[in-house]
Amino acid sequence: MGVSVVRREVAGTARGFARAAVAASALGVLFLLWLLSDLGSPRVETIVSDLVFVVAPLFPAWTCWQAHRREVGRDAGGYTSWWWLSVGCLTWAAGSALKI
Repeated sequence: MGVSVVRREVAGTARGFARAAVAASALGVLFLLWLLSDLGSPRVETIVSDLVFVVAPLFPAWTCWQAHRREVGRDAGGYTSWWWLSVGCLTWAAGSALKI
């Protein structure tokens, strides 16, 4: 009989993380190939590039928020480091949106 150090409610997250990492890497490679292919005008390339930097921080903001929600259940405090990381990612997205 083995002893598991992973709580049941978060079991399987390593597989989900691996899938998300592969998907993010594939999207990054596709974006790079699109930029290198010169398929759009310079204006279209600039707009798409700016939009990527608005959308890209939203996924880590969401995942940090999910981690914060898990931590708040165990900790009586209000803000965890995950909350601050989530706010930082949202600030990054907002700053990128202001650039557009």
